Amino acid sequence: MKYRITARTHQGLVRDHNEDNFILNPDKRFDNWYFDASRLYDIKESVALWVVADGMGGANAGEVASELAVMHMKKAFSGFDSKKTDPSDFLKNAVVEANKKIYEAAQSDTGKSGMGTTLVAALALGDQLHIAWVGDSRAYLFRNGTLRPITKDHSFVQQLVDAGKITPEEAFYHPQGNIILQSLGGEPGKVKPDLTSLQMKAGDRVLLCTDGLHGMLQDAVIQDILTHYSDFEDAANQLIEATLTEGAHDNVTLILAEIVQVPVGTSFDKPADIRRNSLRTIKSEQETDHAQPTETKENNRLPILMLFGILVLVFAAGILVPWKTIFSTTTDSDSTRTDSAQVVNPTDTTHANSPIEPIKPKPSDPNTQSPPTSNNQKKPPQSSSEPIPVVRQTPLPTTIPVQDTPVNVKPISPPSEKDTLSKKPIDLQKKPPQEDSTATFEKKTKL
Repeated sequence: MKYRITARTHQGLVRDHNEDNFILNPDKRFDNWYFDASRLYDIKESVALWVVADGMGGANAGEVASELAVMHMKKAFSGFDSKKTDPSDFLKNAVVEANKKIYEAAQSDTGKSGMGTTLVAALALGDQLHIAWVGDSRAYLFRNGTLRPITKDHSFVQQLVDAGKITPEEAFYHPQGNIILQSLGGEPGKVKPDLTSLQMKAGDRVLLCTDGLHGMLQDAVIQDILTHYSDFEDAANQLIEATLTEGAHDNVTLILAEIVQVPVGTSFDKPADIRRNSLRTIKSEQETDHAQPTETKENNRLPILMLFGILVLVFAAGILVPWKTIFSTTTDSDSTRTDSAQVVNPTDTTHANSPIEPIKPKPSDPNTQSPPTSNNQKKPPQSSSEPIPVVRQTPLPTTIPVQDTPVNVKPISPPSEKDTLSKKPIDLQKKPPQEDSTATFEKKTKL
């Protein structure tokens, strides 16, 4: 099972800072907490973690709460072993422990009292996706052109929907949509994350996002964008752009993953100009993907090559020994040549330490100007008509130095808060006027 992944976060157009946080590890084998949207990641034999958190509290350090949450998830994931721990149990325990850390931090600092955060975390193992969440940050599944929520908000309006008092469309415009019933940072023992799991299929797209996205765009609009943009990077950009078009009253963060079906035996070599991950990571993945077939071929060839080499040595020895005997008894004008060494003029001290040394070019005339050359570019060897002081019947071999060109590796970092996104037109559904616009976009409050 291979997939691509990308992420975006934006401060929005109203808030003065960003309280959202996200982390993702595309493949635990390499312990890389960043991504390359151009790469295919393989989780058939490994595991991946994606986390989005939406801090609450404003002046009470909501961004601190969201950061504590994602960093604890990162720490817990480093010790996760899928062979020993059930993925759902891991997510539940990690989220509960993150809640405890945030609560203790708030109690120890009065300036952070009341801080909290929502959280949605997805753990991908093979074709299985395990999800845990607290609050109203959501996970969606886009399959066969249809978008459906995987999670259910811990919010007041969701309770009204479950009770049949309002419809999901009415809940989108409800003035109390900012009220959530559960978040991380509450008293330990009272916060209970919800869990679910599903099987991923080729062509699926999984979207994790804060309410800064789904609170500004209805599900039908999100579905239209994912349908219209076949390139998932363009789709992620357009989701942010559509939110900004609608006013972006809150911070907005998303993680978008796309499942790709790879035919058996297909090789996916990484482009040479795509180097956002470390060379060590790329090399390790290529060795993991292709090491076994290569090793088998080399093992099969080794005995044949050894036998061929022995035969060549025996054949060469059988020919050289008689010829050496013949030439040792023959008087010839070339008898001064030795068997393997090259005779150097003893009066020439330039060749005292080496049998063959490159000939230094003659010093140029100081009155003659030569064309300027770059300091970084090596000069080609100069030719000379001066004879080589070596008694030899065959021409000297020419050695051409080869320069290895290093590959520049640019580390990738999470996208900037103020990344400029290309605007692409799309028909968005217009919201009806709200009776109480102030209540709709006020900061989240906890009951």
